[in-house]
Amino acid sequence: GIRNLKLDGAKMMVRLNEKDASCGLTLKYCADAITDLNKYNIPVFLETIWVNEEYKIINTAEAVIKEISAASALGNSSRNTWLKVPYCEGFGSVAASTTLPILILGGGAVGSHKPYLKELEQALASGYNVRGALVGRNILYPGEGNPYDAAKAVGELVHG
Repeated sequence: GIRNLKLDGAKMMVRLNEKDASCGLTLKYCADAITDLNKYNIPVFLETIWVNEEYKIINTAEAVIKEISAASALGNSSRNTWLKVPYCEGFGSVAASTTLPILILGGGAVGSHKPYLKELEQALASGYNVRGALVGRNILYPGEGNPYDAAKAVGELVHG
């Protein structure tokens, strides 16, 4: 379907919880989809999120490294896989845990784009494979600023 629609890429999201058997079914679906997308050289943007039993996000370096390990192993090859990763403390070890390209997630809304810009700057400095950002609420609804200025600041960090 992605190929038939002539889309530039595919995005997938998986919540990982080792006590929930349905996570394995979702991982299998993603692995099959990545293999199919690789046939057509279509990039995959894969977001894996480690969650606890209450499905609350666990955002530690250890959890993000587990996410990356699972994501990197999906499909017949990771050659077209880009990882969508949340910023966390100790991000240098996260960046060092893979050679796959990383895009930093926008994070939860905090009413200002400035904390996100700081995190993005630190993430970009963490490794050669941190390539950019997939921004969200903090840029679209930046609180005291306007979205254009927030987006421009992200662009300057990524491309500057």
